[in-house]
Amino acid sequence: MCIPCCICVSTSEVVVVERLGKFDRMIPAGLGVIVCPCEQKAGSVSFRKWCLFLWKKILIAIVSELCLSILYCNNKCCLNCV
Repeated sequence: MCIPCCICVSTSEVVVVERLGKFDRMIPAGLGVIVCPCEQKAGSVSFRKWCLFLWKKILIAIVSELCLSILYCNNKCCLNCV
């Protein structure tokens, strides 16, 4: 007998649902339903952490590109490089 259970998902978060051990779906923020014996919450993903991770990677790429261009300009002894 399957019993539906309510699950509350926080803002900017998604819950991963497994059905009989296999990925079934993702529940977005708000109120979701899981059928208890057949389905289970496998985990949750926070978009806040993911966004911070992406911004960190983008900033590292920009700074490293800037440093490489400055090093290149200094090695060439050009005065017009910024």
